[in-house]
Order: sequence, then C-alpha cells, then structure tokens
Amino acid sequence: MEDIVGKVGVDDNRNRWHLLRESGRSAILDQVAQVLSDGGLSMSMSEVAEAAGVGRATLYRYFPNRQALLDSISARAIADLAKLIAGPGGSPLQTKESLARISRAVLAKAGMALMFMRERILVDRVALEETFIGPLNKMIEDGQKAGVFAQDISSRSVTFFFLGLLRAGIVLVAEGYITEEESAANVIRALFDGFGTPKFRGSDNQ
Repeated sequence: MEDIVGKVGVDDNRNRWHLLRESGRSAILDQVAQVLSDGGLSMSMSEVAEAAGVGRATLYRYFPNRQALLDSISARAIADLAKLIAGPGGSPLQTKESLARISRAVLAKAGMALMFMRERILVDRVALEETFIGPLNKMIEDGQKAGVFAQDISSRSVTFFFLGLLRAGIVLVAEGYITEEESAANVIRALFDGFGTPKFRGSDNQ
C-alpha cells in the first residue's frame, strides 16, 4: 500500500513539474514571438533573450537552437488558428459572424502574421490544412449550401479569396494604414458585398 501511495506521489510531482515547465515554455514563447515580431528574424538568440528579459541559458533550455524556436512559434501559430474554427457556419448569420470573428482574431496579430509572410517562415502545411484551412473550407461550404455564397464558384475558391483578403488586411494594419477593426470590417465587406456602389454591384458595367 505504501509503495502505491509513494508511486502516486512521485507521479503527481512529475505531473506538476511537467505543467510548470510547459507553462514556463509557453510564457517564454509568447515573449520571444513578440520580440521577433518587432525586431525581425535577423536578431541573434542572445539578442532575443535579452530583449525578452529571459536568461540566455533559460532560452536554450527550452529551445536548443534557432530552428527549434522558429518551429515552436510556427506550431503555436497553427494551434491558435485551429482554435478559431468553432464549427460549421450553417446559417447565413452564423457564417458571417464566424468569418468576422476569425478576421478580427487574425488581424489582432497582424505584426506576427506579417513576420511569417515577409520572413517566409516555414509552416507545417499538412497541419495547417487539417486544422485550419480544411475546417474553414467546410464552414464556407456549409454557408454556401445555406445560400450565403453563389453556387457557381467553388468553396475552395471562396476560402482562398478570404485568405487573400486577410493577407491584404494584415499588411494594411501592420504598416499602420488602418486599424484592426477597420481592416476586419473591410475584409467582411469585400467578401460579402464588394466595394462597388449599389448602382454597379452585380452589373457588367465597367
């Protein structure tokens, strides 16, 4: 009996240590990602550690090299995107609200997103497709069935036009041209209504 209790105690301590380690790693990753977003990938590991207020040895304990750090930032970004997909759109209102929520969340991290775009940080494309793009396409497909989008364009096309609008919005926000809120509103407006006036919307006039 004592052996069992002792083993449980050891396991509990190990679990606590693991949780503390992961919590520390997550907090450091947040700080480091922000530093790189502001300073760029040209920063050395020592410069990153100093700017993030983290000991160099501590940084290397969690991320043994630069590639491990970038891979962790990439994996975190994909995980954050996956959390934005709450489920299929279903009704027209649900589809629009879901896409607006995704737009606001992505554009709130425009600086980080722009770093990925400009520095060409490699991402796990399979994971990105499985956890974000695929479910996003399903959401749009469900919305299409509900009459939100025209049937003569594929859901995949709508998905990537939406991602293209987000990409443009990221640049505008990161460069300081418009606010996150304005950019998110413009993305949804362009996707659902376009920028044409009512007089010309849907017409063939040039």
